[in-house]
Amino acid sequence: MIRPTAALLALVLAAVSRCSSSAPLPPPHDAGGSTRPSGAAKSSRSASLPRPGDNVKLRGVLSEDVDCRLLKAENGETYSLSSKLPSLLNGSRVCVHGTISEVSQCLTQPSIEVSQVRNWSSCP
Repeated sequence: MIRPTAALLALVLAAVSRCSSSAPLPPPHDAGGSTRPSGAAKSSRSASLPRPGDNVKLRGVLSEDVDCRLLKAENGETYSLSSKLPSLLNGSRVCVHGTISEVSQCLTQPSIEVSQVRNWSSCP
């Protein structure tokens, strides 16, 4: 048998837990303390990145993933490459010429359909 006080307490807790605040949440703050809409940093960064079909010349350092060769570019992005480039070692600083692909078999996206790999200094 449930005690009347315990039953009353359970009803009060159930009623209070259903209440929600209708006040909006404050905007997020970045490390500098300023506020901005949550997608602002992402959208401004993605606006400067190449899109599928764009021709690119990117400097970066070669590395590899489980399934593909990667380029860690100067712009901070990591791109998968369509070619394994077996004659180049991981850590090689190169300039990759190619086209941003829409699809790739690699896990890392975006991907570059490689047309040439040149010396680091050949990139603009």
